[in-house]
Amino acid sequence: MNELRAFKRYIKAEKTSYAELTMARPAAQFLQDRIDPWIRRTRQSWRSLDGKGVQIPAEFLEPYPFPKNDFLSDDFEDIVNTRRLIFEVAQIKYQLRGHNLLRELDRCVTLYPEAMDPDTQLSILELSAGGCGGAEVAKHYGNSYQATDFTTGRGSVYAPIHRSLDLSVIDFDGSKTPYDFDDGAFDIVACFQAIDAYGYEDRYQTFIDEMLRIARKKVVIVFNPGIRAKEEKLENGFEDLIKKPLENTYKGLTFLQCPSTGAPAVTIDPQLQG
Repeated sequence: MNELRAFKRYIKAEKTSYAELTMARPAAQFLQDRIDPWIRRTRQSWRSLDGKGVQIPAEFLEPYPFPKNDFLSDDFEDIVNTRRLIFEVAQIKYQLRGHNLLRELDRCVTLYPEAMDPDTQLSILELSAGGCGGAEVAKHYGNSYQATDFTTGRGSVYAPIHRSLDLSVIDFDGSKTPYDFDDGAFDIVACFQAIDAYGYEDRYQTFIDEMLRIARKKVVIVFNPGIRAKEEKLENGFEDLIKKPLENTYKGLTFLQCPSTGAPAVTIDPQLQG
């Protein structure tokens, strides 16, 4: 259904851009060295979507329309071997537009396919949106989209992407409730592999209650391993600390898997809550 040649052209363009970056700034060699695993992950998403009969928009297989150097800070050479790099430069996977968009498109197909209905325009709020691949997917299908990110005091490493999309990003700290949005402000509230950054598993209900308050039609969450589960090396951390408490608290749950990472996911219907 989808042309493999288009995918290969995209990969070639990305690799060429990193080769050019390394020529200009040799310290960026490590980025070029780390691209292949994320190319494989992008190919996995391409195959998943193609196997589901989803037409991948041609523009999703084009690099971001700005030089890779825009992702690097002015003092990149000084911080490249320090922990500051995490806070000042976007990870390589988020620099790859095809990876971002195909991953988010596959999530959309699996977790909230109603957003692809050409006859329905939905409003979508993404908490801790990161590289904002969801913005381009949402808008391609005629939806409105609001991104949030933690930017206080340091800005966002994803700012080059935000600028290229002319995207307004609301400063957001998921650990602090109540969230600064009105009741029923958006049709869908999504939180992808970020809720663990807000606090321990026993606080998830507080965060999810806020998402349900804000959402009119659906809450979509993809989970990373929780803090307590990692600290205590719990084999059944998701089942015991997340899934069972959710089942005991909420109605209208559907448990799924993220098609890109295999991480556990859930959708919740706000209209079925007490």
